[in-house]
Amino acid sequence: MCFQPSSTFQSLFVDRDAESHIAVSCYIALLGRYNRLLTVITNSLRDLLKALKGLVVMSQQLEEMANSIFVNQVPTLWAGKVRLSACCSGPDSAVQSNRALAI
Repeated sequence: MCFQPSSTFQSLFVDRDAESHIAVSCYIALLGRYNRLLTVITNSLRDLLKALKGLVVMSQQLEEMANSIFVNQVPTLWAGKVRLSACCSGPDSAVQSNRALAI
């Protein structure tokens, strides 16, 4: 399930100031990162299910992922995909960064 920024969402900020445009840009960037994370999770779970059924050989990475899930931890494969840059750690921080540069 991937999320697409809707035209309605973007049209809310058409007549707004530059801070709103920064917020929209950050949200769109975060949606892209979230979509990539969802793709990694979906593919790795699909591969793990195949490995558990015996259809493919279980790699070390899949075994580590299964062990992490078993003990209620986030697999390192997934945790490595969650990185937020300073600009898009949230729209509020991006707006603050923009204000700091404008001073």
